[in-house]
Amino acid sequence: MVPSRCTQCARPMIQIVATSPQNEREAYRAMFAFGGTLAALDPTQVGNLPAAILNARMFAGEVIETLKANAPSKQAAKQHEQVA
Repeated sequence: MVPSRCTQCARPMIQIVATSPQNEREAYRAMFAFGGTLAALDPTQVGNLPAAILNARMFAGEVIETLKANAPSKQAAKQHEQVA
C-alpha cells in the first residue's frame, strides 16, 4: 500500500515523539473519511478498531509526556513575562 500524502508528511513528526507503533490503519482512514472520532466508528464496519483506539491513546500519552518534559519551568515563564 502506498502511504497517503498526509501520512508521508506526518510520519517524520510522529517518529520524533512516538515510540508506540503508528500503523496506517483502516480505522484512521475511516475517521477522516466520515468525520468524528475513533470511538464513534462502528466496529462492525471498521476492521481492528480496538487496536486503533489503543494506538491513538498510547500516542496521545506520549505527546503529552513530551510536551510536559519540554515545557518551560514556571520560573522561566515568570522571567519571560518580566522581560516582555
